[in-house]
Parts: sequence; structure tokens; C-alpha cells
Amino acid sequence: MTRVLVPYDGSDTALKAVNYAAGLAQKNPETEITLMLVVNIGNLDYFEASLDTKEKFIQSSMEYQEPILDKARSILEQKNIPVNAVLVAGDPAAKINEYANNNNIDSIIMGTRGLGSLTGMVLGSVSHKVIHLTDKPVTLIK
Repeated sequence: MTRVLVPYDGSDTALKAVNYAAGLAQKNPETEITLMLVVNIGNLDYFEASLDTKEKFIQSSMEYQEPILDKARSILEQKNIPVNAVLVAGDPAAKINEYANNNNIDSIIMGTRGLGSLTGMVLGSVSHKVIHLTDKPVTLIK
């Protein structure tokens, strides 16, 4: 069995990555796809707010993102492709790498540019960070 992780943020390139992974799974039914949406809370610690307020913000953000993840999940389910879906909060590149390492992921398929392209130009995109953090094969879709 081949385990593939597909980070998804609702962007056009992430959607293309989902469809690319779907094509692989249709050719090889032994492919297991996990969709992962990471709610980026990287700058939350800069705000002086109570822990309770931060936790409520994170929970609210995750609830807001769930339908975005459901969209990608439904694409795969409509093609009769079994899919796991994971929604977490944190630094996207770090969480992607951590999940891949802790869950025996064989490869990562992701878009080259997500929703935060301006941030990507200034700080380096999530895909760029992932390829430097992980030892897994990464397929970038543009």
C-alpha cells in the first residue's frame, strides 16, 4: 500500500494536487490518500490574549476551515476513492512534515502556491519549506 499525503488549503493548485492524487489512486487502488488542512496559527503568540481566548480562536478557525476540507474530500469520494481527512492547527510546513513522519506516509503531493502567495514571496512558500523539512518524496503541482 502506498500512503499519500495531500495538503489542502482550498487554493487552485491544491485542488489540482487533489485531482492528481485521485488519478494515481484510480490507477493504483492500493493508494491510500490523506487530505490535510492546517489552520495556520503561526502569529497567534504575538497577541496578548488569554489562553482561553486563543483556544476559542483556534477552535473557531478550525470550524470555519472544515467545509473547505470537505470540498476536497467529496471530490475523492465522488470518484469512489477512500480518503482520510485531517484538520490541525499550527505551522503548516511543520505539521505536514510531522504528520508524514508519524503516519508512515510514502509521499506528499501538494500545490506550488497556496492562498498566501504574498507571504510565500516574502517568507518562502509552504511547499518550499516542506521540501526542505521532509525526507519524503514530494510532488509539486502547479
